[in-house]
Amino acid sequence: MGKRNRERLAAILLAGTLAMTLFGCGQPSSSTSSTTSSKSSSSYDSSGSDTSSGEEPMPTQPVYMSGWMIRDLNETSARDDAFAALELAKKKLDGYNYEGIALIATQLVAGTNYCIFCRKTDAKNAGYYLVYVYQDLSKNADIISEQGILSSKNRTGFVINKDSVYISQDDQMYAMVKDAELSYGANYDFTPFAYLGYYDDGTENFTVLCRISGDTPDTALFYAVVDVMKNEDGSASIVDLRKLPVGE
Repeated sequence: MGKRNRERLAAILLAGTLAMTLFGCGQPSSSTSSTTSSKSSSSYDSSGSDTSSGEEPMPTQPVYMSGWMIRDLNETSARDDAFAALELAKKKLDGYNYEGIALIATQLVAGTNYCIFCRKTDAKNAGYYLVYVYQDLSKNADIISEQGILSSKNRTGFVINKDSVYISQDDQMYAMVKDAELSYGANYDFTPFAYLGYYDDGTENFTVLCRISGDTPDTALFYAVVDVMKNEDGSASIVDLRKLPVGE
């Protein structure tokens, strides 16, 4: 083979290598597939533990909101870690009587940030809050901020539930919320798991914390405070739904 032919062959091979490299770089990652979530049918005891016969499958892909990973109700190990961090952090503060109800989201940093839905029952600040707890790699924990979600101060006539909050599937309240979800949209599945309180205004309206999943990536899994009204015909309707503002 002559020198000129060898040079041509080398040029062809180089061009082919460059083309394959550019083609590979332009392919989308398979990790960007859309997010879906399974419907939950679990029930919970007074500690928030799953009391159903088996665990529900996890979402096929993690669900994120404002950089936070939304956690599902059956992730009991993550919830226990979050509640333990909350108890450690509470020891450093006086007058902060937080009671953990649900782990809503986590964020990995140099350690872990937890977003926990909590109840306060002291007279001055009774209500529900998103409490943010940071735990470092040495397991030291601190409360870094809180967001007020629901109290008699921001919802006129609201009376906080000071008893056990957890709802089982056998409760009438659970059945009413499942009936009311039809008024919100056929593409949503509501799992009410915490009774937050009621309205002292002559109605039978009450408020629950719900795990909600939909059939689009934007609604794959989220938590919301939901006001439910019992209608005269015995049916139920959703009066208001406020999505928890995680990380905002």
